[in-house]
Amino acid sequence: RDAVADRGSDHDPAQPSEVLMRLYPEQLDAHLKAGLKPCYLVFGDEPLQKIETVDRIRKAAHGQGFTERYRFCTDDNPDWDQVQDCCQALSLFANRQILELELGEKPPKEWAERIGAITAALHPDLLLILHGPRLSAAQNKAKWFDNLSRQGVYVPISFPDARFFPGWMQNRSQQIGVKLQKEAIQFLCHAFEGNLLGA
Repeated sequence: RDAVADRGSDHDPAQPSEVLMRLYPEQLDAHLKAGLKPCYLVFGDEPLQKIETVDRIRKAAHGQGFTERYRFCTDDNPDWDQVQDCCQALSLFANRQILELELGEKPPKEWAERIGAITAALHPDLLLILHGPRLSAAQNKAKWFDNLSRQGVYVPISFPDARFFPGWMQNRSQQIGVKLQKEAIQFLCHAFEGNLLGA
């Protein structure tokens, strides 16, 4: 057996799921406490929840020994050989790694091939976090997305529905130790509709 296999892991990229695991941001903490999946796909157009979701995954991963992080953005024309090098199996005493890829508005022509190679190279000491804007219908049906989502978790990010925005605002205020009256919550929902970063 090689050194990587001897290390053990709570996630196994060799055992993909048969169905898509979809979680919403408010469900993520309970999932992370139970253990990590090999990859996380965080896509949507609401920036605050997307930033916080990725941060929570990073924090959980750090607590499980993923202490090195490499970040690339497709809009920056990354050196794909360098990206692929991050996927190599580690020696016994190397630190576990997070590979973070930000998918831009227009994926490169070779995207399907590149992400396919990365998917095939996933191993227990590598955690992939893929994030970007809301996926199109075609991207949701693409082979690369299907292959990755079966190994990990898809976290779609969107603005809270108007029906649930007051509850979101109340939970948000409680997280920072502030208790708001109903009228204050209604005012804040009106003032910050569509702008959670401002809230």
